[in-house]
Amino acid sequence: MENIPTVLDWARTLRAAQPDVPIRLDPVTLNPPYPRAGDDPRHGTTFAAAWGARLLKYAALAGIGEVAFAYPLPAPARFAPYAEAPLLETTPTETVDALAMLVNDEPHIWLINLTDEIQQVELEGERYILTAYALTHAKIRS
Repeated sequence: MENIPTVLDWARTLRAAQPDVPIRLDPVTLNPPYPRAGDDPRHGTTFAAAWGARLLKYAALAGIGEVAFAYPLPAPARFAPYAEAPLLETTPTETVDALAMLVNDEPHIWLINLTDEIQQVELEGERYILTAYALTHAKIRS
C-alpha cells in the first residue's frame, strides 16, 4: 500500500528515456512475480479494493494510459465506467487517501483507509467511519 505513489517516479523515469511511448501497467496483481502455491489471500478483500483504487489514482496522476489487472479486484471494476473522468486534486494523510473525480459535472470522492485500523474522516460536515482498508464513496456537494 505504501509504495503505490512510486508509480509517479516510474512513469517519470520511463518518459525521460522514451517520451512518446505510451505506458501500460500489465499485469497488475498482489501476487509476487515468483511462483508460489496459491494466489495472494488478500485478493477479493477490502485490502485489495483499497489497494486497487489507490493504484488507479496514482496511475492516472502519472498519465499512464492503461492499467490491466491480472486478477479480478473489487475496486477496478467499480471504476471502469469512470475511466475518462477528470481527476480532482486531493492530499493524502498517513492513514487516508482519496480518489476524487468529476463525474457528470459533479465531484465524487472515494475515501481509502490505508490502515488496518478504523479511521474517521469529516468531509463537508459529514462524518465517515472507515473500517480497516475500507473504500468508501462520498458524493460531495459541488
